[in-house]
Amino acid sequence: SSGEDITEKIRYRDQLKIERDQSQNYLDVAGVMILVLDSDGNVKLMNKKGCQILEVEEKDIVGKNWFDCFVPKDQVPAVKILFADVFKEETKIQEQYESEVITTTGKTKMITWNNVVLYDSENKAIGVLSSGEDLSEKKRYEEELRQSNKRFETLFEKAPIGYQSLDIEGCFREVNHTWLEMLGYQKEEVIGKWFGDFLAPDYQEHFKKRFEKFKQKGKIHSEFEMIHKDGHKLFVAFNGLIGYDDNNEFQQTFCNLNDITSEREMQNQLFLSENNLKLAQRIAKIGSWEIDITDGSMWASEEAFKIYDLDRTDGNVDVDLVQQMVNHEDRKKLDIALDELINMQIPYNVTFKILTRSNDIKYLNSRASLFMDEHDKPEKVVGVIHDITELKIKEIELEYLSQRDHLTNLYNRRYYFKRFKELDNSKYYPIGVMMLDMNGLKIINDAYGHSFGDLALQKFSNLLFETFENKDIVSRFGGDEFTVLISN
Repeated sequence: SSGEDITEKIRYRDQLKIERDQSQNYLDVAGVMILVLDSDGNVKLMNKKGCQILEVEEKDIVGKNWFDCFVPKDQVPAVKILFADVFKEETKIQEQYESEVITTTGKTKMITWNNVVLYDSENKAIGVLSSGEDLSEKKRYEEELRQSNKRFETLFEKAPIGYQSLDIEGCFREVNHTWLEMLGYQKEEVIGKWFGDFLAPDYQEHFKKRFEKFKQKGKIHSEFEMIHKDGHKLFVAFNGLIGYDDNNEFQQTFCNLNDITSEREMQNQLFLSENNLKLAQRIAKIGSWEIDITDGSMWASEEAFKIYDLDRTDGNVDVDLVQQMVNHEDRKKLDIALDELINMQIPYNVTFKILTRSNDIKYLNSRASLFMDEHDKPEKVVGVIHDITELKIKEIELEYLSQRDHLTNLYNRRYYFKRFKELDNSKYYPIGVMMLDMNGLKIINDAYGHSFGDLALQKFSNLLFETFENKDIVSRFGGDEFTVLISN
C-alpha cells in the first residue's frame, strides 16, 4: 500500500472556503446587486441585495437563465443576440446602461448596470460580472420632485400675492409674476437691482435700517412706499423670513407683499370719519367703549369720558372708578347683562343711573355687541353709551303726570286700577279697600262757584294724604269720590 500526505491540500481547501465565504459576505453587504452570468446567460452568483431586488431566494436563482426569467419577454430575443455576440467578440459589451427587469412577483423595476467581461487564464471570455442599482425608488422620487417643483413654480408664478427674494446686499434674486404686474416691470429690469431703487426716495434710508434689523431678527413686517414703472406711488406691506444654508449662514430672503394703497386711502378717510364721529357723538351725547375680555381692560372714546365726567389721557378706563359711580341698585343689573352677552349672546341693552364727581345725577343707556376671535371664542365687547338724562327726566315727569289727578295731586283712577291688579295676589293679602266721597260738593259749587269746590276737594285730598302712610295708594276716583288701597 502507499499513502499521500494531504494535510497541506486540506489546509488550502479550508483556507479557500474561508476566503470564498468572506468574499460572499463582502458581496452581501454591498448596497447594489452583484450578478455573475456564464456564457450561456445562466446565473452563477447573486448577492443578497440582488435577491432582495428580484424578490427571490439565492437557491432559487442560481442556475436559472437570466434572460428567460428576469428580462421582459418582448426584449429577450434581442438581448440574447447581443449577449452571445460578446462571447464571439463581435460586439463590445456595453459597460453602462439602464434596463428593466421583472421580479418573481411580476413587478417591473428599472436597473442601472455596470458590466465587465470575465476571462479565463487563456484570455477567453467565460462570463459577465455586473453590478446593478435599483432606480425604481430613485425614479419615483425624481418624478415626485419634478411634480413638486412644477406645483411650486405654478404656485409661485400664479400666487395672488407678490413674492420677492433678496440677496445679502438687498438686491433681487427672484420675483414672481404678481410682483411684476403690481409694479409694471419686466423681470430682466428687476433681477440684480437694489430693492431701494424701487422705493420712494423718502423710504430708501428707512429700508437700509430695516434690512439690517431683518437680517438680525430673521423675520420682519414692514410697509414702504414704492414707485410704479409709470411713476405713480403705491403703499406695499411686506412679511419676510430669512433663508439660511447648511452652515446657518444667510442665503436669501423670502418675502411676500401686498398692495395696501387702497387701505391707506381708507385709513385717511377713516381718520376724517373719526373726527366727524367725535363731532356727532358730542352733539348726540353718545360715547363708545370696548372691553378686552382676555385681560379685562376697557377703552372709551372722548365723549364717553365727558359723559362720565372723567379726565381722559390715553383712552383707558379705570373700571373700578366707573363702577363706583353707578347707582348701587344698577350695578348687579349691569354685571348680569354683560355676563349674559358673553356667555349666552343675549343682546346687551341696559339703562342705569350714575352719580358723577360733580354730584350730578345722570341717566345712561348702554348697548353692546360681542366679537369673537378666529377660534370662535369671545374676544371683546364693543358698545355705545348714551346720555339720556334730559329724556329720562321728561319721561319721569310724564309718568308722574299720567298717574296723578291734576287738581288734587293724588293718584288718578287709572293708576288705582293698575295698582289694584298688581296687589291682587295672595302674597299681599289682606288688602284694605276704602271708598269715600265728600258730601256737599254740589252745594258748594252751586253756592260759591267751582273754584271754591276745587279748593274744598284740595283740602280734603290733603287731609287724606296726611292721614295715610306713603305706602298706601290714595286716589281720586272721580268727582267727589276717593279710594284708598292699604296693602299688607
